Amino acid sequence: MSPDLQRLTRRISTVTGLPFESVTGKERGKAWAVLQPVGHRPTYSFRIRAFRQWTKLDISFEPGKFAKDLLTAMGRVDQAGRTNFSAILSACERDGAQIDFQVNGQSYPVTGEEVWECHWERLVLKLTKRDENLSDDEGILEDWTARFAEVVAAIVPREAEVEEDELQGYPEGAKEQKTVNKYERDPRNRERVIDLKGAVCQGCGFEFEKVYGQMAKGIIDVHHTTPVSQLSEKNYCINLEKDLVPLCPNCHRVVHRRNPPLTVEELRQILKNR
Repeated sequence: MSPDLQRLTRRISTVTGLPFESVTGKERGKAWAVLQPVGHRPTYSFRIRAFRQWTKLDISFEPGKFAKDLLTAMGRVDQAGRTNFSAILSACERDGAQIDFQVNGQSYPVTGEEVWECHWERLVLKLTKRDENLSDDEGILEDWTARFAEVVAAIVPREAEVEEDELQGYPEGAKEQKTVNKYERDPRNRERVIDLKGAVCQGCGFEFEKVYGQMAKGIIDVHHTTPVSQLSEKNYCINLEKDLVPLCPNCHRVVHRRNPPLTVEELRQILKNR
């Protein structure tokens, strides 16, 4: 069974914040999908290829033939991008995926710092996951492809798209220049932190899907350990590991009963002492 192309493309576009287009098909028993950013010449850009064969899934980053400048820029990503790149790949490894990460022909650990010190000219980035349910569960391919796309999005450079009455700044908590200052949350950060930490409350351990079933999958609040209203003033770049925490609505309301909010550790201590 080939992947649901429309749903897969919509999911990847949502989690990365980039519009994607895609094609899919089947070859020698393998279902495959290729996704690439809209509005960019393929030879100067990149694509993500996902292959599925029975119980094995391979997802890879494929730079265009003339994407040398892109690779250079990816190797120069800021610290927030590096941190998120490593954090998401580490979570993938913990969940049983094998990662092949090579720069200029040399393999590097996903958490290594030395890889960011060299000039990137060639990049191999591939994820392999084996799962007995892969051939029957369409969601597995979609979920892993989305996680891989988030990895790529963490280090792909973004073109500035700022207009006078649009968002100034952007990572998170950016102010809209309108009659009233309105703080905006980047929805991609929510998707990424759930993929990284799961839709499980980090305070009490509550998981909606376990209680209510499949229809409640993914329901969770995402708490900012640094209040959103302060982020725009610092031009703050979100660190998925430190700055965002999945919490159930009850725990989320409790931590905000104090200003500054309770830390997750303080919340857990309260629950422990009950």
